[in-house]
Amino acid sequence: MPRYGILYGLTCFANLLRMKPKLCYVLPDVGADTHFSYNVDFVGYIRDQFDVFFVLEKGKAPSVQGVRIHAQRYRFFPARYLENVVILIRARLSGYTDFYVHYSFLSALNASMITALFGGRVYYWNAGLPWNYPQNFLRRAFERVVYYAVDYVVTGTDGLARQYAARYHIARNKIKVIPNWIDTKKFASAVSRFRSEKDAIKKDMNIALDEKIVLFVHRLSHRKGAHYLPEIVQTLSDEKIVFIIIGGGSDRKQIESEFAARNVSDRVRMPGWMPASDLPKYFAISDVFIMPSDEEGFPHVLLESMAAPVSLVAYKVGGVEELLSVDMRKYAITSGDQRSFIKTVRELIHMPAADLEALARKEQACVQQYDIARVIHMFSDLFI
Repeated sequence: MPRYGILYGLTCFANLLRMKPKLCYVLPDVGADTHFSYNVDFVGYIRDQFDVFFVLEKGKAPSVQGVRIHAQRYRFFPARYLENVVILIRARLSGYTDFYVHYSFLSALNASMITALFGGRVYYWNAGLPWNYPQNFLRRAFERVVYYAVDYVVTGTDGLARQYAARYHIARNKIKVIPNWIDTKKFASAVSRFRSEKDAIKKDMNIALDEKIVLFVHRLSHRKGAHYLPEIVQTLSDEKIVFIIIGGGSDRKQIESEFAARNVSDRVRMPGWMPASDLPKYFAISDVFIMPSDEEGFPHVLLESMAAPVSLVAYKVGGVEELLSVDMRKYAITSGDQRSFIKTVRELIHMPAADLEALARKEQACVQQYDIARVIHMFSDLFI
């Protein structure tokens, strides 16, 4: 539970006089090939509500106007650990009473020890499914200690909250739910600009104008369902479909080999990894977005698909089903059911234009609940 004391009370009173709460926001990495880069944008959005001290464990310090930023310098673990402790203590003694830690167990534990001494609160975000994968005893024990030490665990959906409570024996009132977010107007506007260039973009990618496009955007790994792609492409090779597969990762070479072995390489375009800012171009020319992941928490890319809007098919893992409206949940397929997944893709490819327009309106209505303006209010309420 929150640690209170004289120092904590005086700091809160000072923050009240300033009318702008002080928040230390910790991110483990800002690598452009991870979803963490979205948090840099989020810090930019919340700077009007908070006095933010942004701590980055790895990576080059981004530029966020009006935000104090510290990017850790050391990579050797003992030095990195000590630097992390020092910078979090400095943040606390500078009046930052609340710590919001995104995915980093290291910073979550350090911040918890610091607030135990000086007062304050630690919020730790996690929305993965780590229990689905092998972990040694020490790793499991360490994670449980962190979940016990922080004041609040924050995750993306009510369903994930129940799973965290059960798996880690956390009191349900210690778990807060904040969904992922998207700037719906900004993303839809970016997609719209490219739609007028759709024919030219397809021509540049050697895609016929009458061919449909199925889009995959994720790291090419088992967790993200990359191993399902060869079968999906081969089964749908009788259709006039080209698959655009965006992402890098450990499984890329193997997948390319499987495409070649199945004689379907001509049905695939693999431009590789690209920054999030380039994705609107590909959503603009796509007809269906697929996400056959074995593990997800609250995938940001599904929000992009709905904001575009582009019809979607995804495996029902993590918080996927919950983030869809009730009348869209038929597009969330039981994990591993390739036959139903492929059948649903085929149905969307052949769906009449009027029905596609109706589906697009449903997606746009659904994604509004995750618009940045609404999520900022929910985020701010965590600290009031």
